Amino acid sequence: MDFSWENARDEKLYLQYVVLPEFDAEGKVISLLSVGRDITELKQAETERQIHTSFLANMDRVNRAIQGANDLDSMLDSVLDEVIEIFDCDRAFLLYPCDPSAASWKIHIERTHPEYPGAGILGVDIPMDPGVAATQTLLLEHPGVLAFGPGTNRPLPAEAAQQFGFKSLLSTALHPKLGMAWQFGIHQCSHERIWTPADEDLFQEIALRMTDALSSLLVLRDMRESEARYRRMIDIASEGILVQDEQFKTTFVNVHMADMLGYTQAELTGRLVTDFMFEEDFPDHEERARNHKAYPAAAGRR
Repeated sequence: MDFSWENARDEKLYLQYVVLPEFDAEGKVISLLSVGRDITELKQAETERQIHTSFLANMDRVNRAIQGANDLDSMLDSVLDEVIEIFDCDRAFLLYPCDPSAASWKIHIERTHPEYPGAGILGVDIPMDPGVAATQTLLLEHPGVLAFGPGTNRPLPAEAAQQFGFKSLLSTALHPKLGMAWQFGIHQCSHERIWTPADEDLFQEIALRMTDALSSLLVLRDMRESEARYRRMIDIASEGILVQDEQFKTTFVNVHMADMLGYTQAELTGRLVTDFMFEEDFPDHEERARNHKAYPAAAGRR
């Protein structure tokens, strides 16, 4: 039989014991002999093993959510869906920027239980108030996860807590390689909650994975937006523009060039320029091509 016991030093111990009855000649129990042993270390080891197993399983869920997404918003959607279930909390959110000097902040994405809608439902920039600014200052000064509210010496951001009805907050600042910091957090609204060390460790690891994913997807999104702007600029240019690879196959042609040549962009893409030349122009084109290919090598010998 196992049971817990509090010793004189207020330490919780786990004991295991068996009871051996002693009988008289008539078969009546005349005494009980209890034999016990301290199994506190065994219990602690088992608890740590369960926590570690749960940690690995939860991180696998988060990793799958990240790996299954191919754009920023779908990745954040999937991760916050997992976070709100893993922590059994009432709200998970990501806001931008995590900058106490900013005039306002906005929830970029949020997951909540239906009975606890958050700031994300407003879909607007929210003016920075002293409580949120103080919270973000602490997050930026501290490299890890911070708990706010019950069981801590850090108060909740009072105005936000009252407006959005949360009683406990666990949060951290994310620092992707592109742009400003983000604030990642979870709320408990239904009751006051004291976050455990295991909660904080798991939240920290999820935050690190989200930071890596944010960095990659923000860079990719920025590259795609830059490429799209570049393509639009070229496409509306008044001059005809045609791009070729090293084999002189057309890889890009803007609308104006296609119109000049009398073909569609699709008809020109992937084709050799010589496909559209008169035979008498071939020698001159080949001479120009040889000169272009020789130029980098000649320039490097200077």
